[in-house]
Amino acid sequence: MQKKLNSKSNNIFKDLASNKLETREQAINQLQFWFQNTEINQLEMLKLWKALFYNFWLSDKTEFQVKLMNKIISLTKFIQEEHLMLFLEAFLITMQREWKGIDFYRLDKYYLFMRKIIAHFLSFLLSKNFSQTWIQKFDLVLFNTIFSPNKDDLSKGVTLHIISIFVEELRKNCFDISIENLCSILQSFWKLITETNDFTIIQYVQRNIFQKIISIDAANILETNNQEKEKEKQNEKQNSLFKSTEDLKFFLTNLSESLLKLASSREIAQENRNQLYSFRQKVLLIKSQIWPDEILPNEIKSNLKKRKEPNFSQIDIQKLLEETSKNFDNTKQFNKVQPKKLRKKIRKKKNEKKPKNRKNRKIKKKTNKFN
Repeated sequence: MQKKLNSKSNNIFKDLASNKLETREQAINQLQFWFQNTEINQLEMLKLWKALFYNFWLSDKTEFQVKLMNKIISLTKFIQEEHLMLFLEAFLITMQREWKGIDFYRLDKYYLFMRKIIAHFLSFLLSKNFSQTWIQKFDLVLFNTIFSPNKDDLSKGVTLHIISIFVEELRKNCFDISIENLCSILQSFWKLITETNDFTIIQYVQRNIFQKIISIDAANILETNNQEKEKEKQNEKQNSLFKSTEDLKFFLTNLSESLLKLASSREIAQENRNQLYSFRQKVLLIKSQIWPDEILPNEIKSNLKKRKEPNFSQIDIQKLLEETSKNFDNTKQFNKVQPKKLRKKIRKKKNEKKPKNRKNRKIKKKTNKFN
């Protein structure tokens, strides 16, 4: 029986990657019965996603691409909940493996495909009320695939794209999320700073996760009480991740505490620890500008002596982000945090600037003495 099932599954995978449109459509319609009759494991999921990848490769028009995406995502209804994370894991592994072979003209449709998949699984987590068990499973999938620092064949483009779209898809699909669940699902991105050696990924996390939340969601709450501004941005406030200023305060305090816990662990490297401390200072500075009565550490109070404490109604979030980025995104501070390869390159460039003909100078000085 198993040999027959394996032969049937291999035939379906071949039909999914066929050149003919009719055979591809018939194979997708047969996948409903395939999920119900086969024992799903990681190897079968990887075979399926390799076939689906090339099936999507052969789709040309945008309308047909969107229909195909919706068909593939609708297949999750026929998968048991135990195997749903295998579906996501196999998708990310195939995208990671095949990313370098995607040409320029097909990038946009695969960007949209990743966005649709992430949005679907975020809505699934919302249906499960963001329980800790499902969030832990979601984090394990991310760190086993795109957030894994130990893999050499890791494709950076997939990780950077998912980091850049994650907050937008949270705002669209999970705007009713509680502040506790928001902090728990974003914990994996702060954990990524502790394990990665790539400086661009750290910058992407700070800009596309933290700064997007502060510049859009916090700005919608901290607006003045003018009726014109409220009417213009009433629709944006409905999709905001924060429902009140207390949610914003809880988010900033929880973020500063979690960054401190991650930075205080012994297993973390010193370069990543410096990144976490500078990121935490940025968070505390923004919090102190919004709530100036908060108690801060002495190191951050010294940086705030030159600052003027604005009123709560006159706060401009974008200016605060620009001021904090000027203080903590300097090249002097990040030279300590750069990886070893970059440091060696910088040292070589500095040594090249020094004069190379020192021996000739010494010889000239000795000859001048005898003259």
